[in-house]
Amino acid sequence: MRFLTKNKDQLMQESKNYLVDNTELRNFKPGSVVRSILESINGHIAEQYEIMTMNLLQTYVTTAVGDALDEVGALFSLIRNESQRAIDASHTNFRFYIDTLTGYVAQTLASEQHTANQNSEVSEIYVHENSFTIPAGTTVFAGDITYKTTEDATFSGSTTEIYVPIVATGYGPAFNIPAYQLKSYTLGVEFSIISKYLYCENAQTISSGKFQESDDEFRYRVVHAHVGSSRANETSVRLAALSIPGVVDVVLREYVAGIGTFAVHIIAESPIPNAGLLSAVQQAVDSTRAFGIKALVQYPDYKGFEGTFKLRFVPETTADEKVLIMQQVRISAELYINNLGFGGEFVANELIQRIMEVNDKIKDVSVVSFGVGDYNPLTGINEDYNSLIFMNQTCGSDEMALAVPGTITIC
Repeated sequence: MRFLTKNKDQLMQESKNYLVDNTELRNFKPGSVVRSILESINGHIAEQYEIMTMNLLQTYVTTAVGDALDEVGALFSLIRNESQRAIDASHTNFRFYIDTLTGYVAQTLASEQHTANQNSEVSEIYVHENSFTIPAGTTVFAGDITYKTTEDATFSGSTTEIYVPIVATGYGPAFNIPAYQLKSYTLGVEFSIISKYLYCENAQTISSGKFQESDDEFRYRVVHAHVGSSRANETSVRLAALSIPGVVDVVLREYVAGIGTFAVHIIAESPIPNAGLLSAVQQAVDSTRAFGIKALVQYPDYKGFEGTFKLRFVPETTADEKVLIMQQVRISAELYINNLGFGGEFVANELIQRIMEVNDKIKDVSVVSFGVGDYNPLTGINEDYNSLIFMNQTCGSDEMALAVPGTITIC
């Protein structure tokens, strides 16, 4: 740093040396007039040195903080990201569902509720003779963490489940929530019977809630702004994609459709990014690419894992405990597969160990069926499915393991 600071002791010593060399003053003892004057003057000068040092530090991106860092960022047309709500805008995570073991489907449950409402003279808005609608804005919660649905969920005919987007009612990471925690909801008296058989759950973690961008996070973007502003390079593409809320990471691949093309594979909060997220990333990436270069924002190449596993329990395990443990095992298996990442290796023994560690009341586990296919996120079909021996499987460098709800069965 070019600016050299001096503290009060240094200033006092320099002042005394000057007076000794150039004047007849020699009495610098505490309490003397000369010393008192020097201490007063040099104390104020030392304070000015400190202020100038602090102001100078606030002009450097590596040391600026708070508003000063915001001003540095403004030089690169960058604005600090504000707090964000936790949100899942996909149609693959949060769902309302009817327990099929009850024998109900949407039509029969709606009919029974409709008849009861008429007999009780309950005003109906969302329940009809053959269908019912869970309105957008319905509150779902886990303890003090609350979310609201953003779309209507209309059940009709033989429908037993519907996925809807949800958004947290508050800002920040306090509203982030693990998988299978949102199991409660609030509906009016119009749904008195339906509520007994209608359940809800989030199949994946929701972790997009964030505080305002920290100094260190914002500083990183500012430091790399000169690279990002150059456009048409890997850093600018990566920063553009990561600027979209809900994007955790990206994987870039060259020449996917020939010379002059590249693919951007999105790793999102949930295993399958929704179409809206892909569109937002596409727009952001298009603003950085060079003329004549085509960017393709795509889903990863998913390897869809399917399997059925049979548990044996210790004798004293109750029926209710078995149901709960089987659900926990399914969650554990899905999380293991979905967290393998690009080019991940599925280790058969690791999955068995994860299952056994769920609960001490699991005595043994056996594999009933196992297989892998090419999961198509647009159709929801695991294409080219192959039944395999239960053994280790390795994904290609551009492939990602996936277990969507319903593909892992525990019995």
